[in-house]
Amino acid sequence: MPSVSKYVKRPYIFGYLAAAFLLSTATSIHMLNVPQFVTKVLHGTEMDVGIIFSVAPVFEVPLMVLVGIWATKIDNAILIKIGFFTAFLYFLLFGFVNAPWQIYPLQFLSAAQVSITAGIAISYFQDFIPEAPGTATTLYMNTTQIGSTVGYLLFGFISELISYGHLIFIYTIFAGMGLAFLFLFKKQNTTSFDSGNERVSNL
Repeated sequence: MPSVSKYVKRPYIFGYLAAAFLLSTATSIHMLNVPQFVTKVLHGTEMDVGIIFSVAPVFEVPLMVLVGIWATKIDNAILIKIGFFTAFLYFLLFGFVNAPWQIYPLQFLSAAQVSITAGIAISYFQDFIPEAPGTATTLYMNTTQIGSTVGYLLFGFISELISYGHLIFIYTIFAGMGLAFLFLFKKQNTTSFDSGNERVSNL
């Protein structure tokens, strides 16, 4: 579609979509890798896996409320970068654990990054194309869905070649590249609306 192509050719839009794709890919690989890593590398139990996946949701809801409040007071571009950095840090630290219990406190970082990227990512991206919010939403959702699918495929392929422990550092690099894209491709001045009043934000 020519209109979609026109938007994607804008460097800051392309950069953010690439970042979202990379983080989505990394997250999908991570979700598939965790049970294997915990049980086969750390020699944990299925209960350990269950606890690990249960801790993050406890924090996600209150953190989403906080992020929603912060989003009205803090530049959303800063929050998005914090979210991507938190994801990168979480994956990086995950690669250094040597016992299942050490993963439990790390799940707070997982909850933090999900609360930010899931809480404001779409509305933030809609500000890139204020004249076509529907197109912006479709672009973002399709990009993350493709990233998830690629992540599933890569997990099956890469896990045949390297250990589950080493695989962590592969998708950590993906998350780091996504964070780098946010800094390399600057968003231009855009006009957005806050409580019915027009304001200009320089992101």
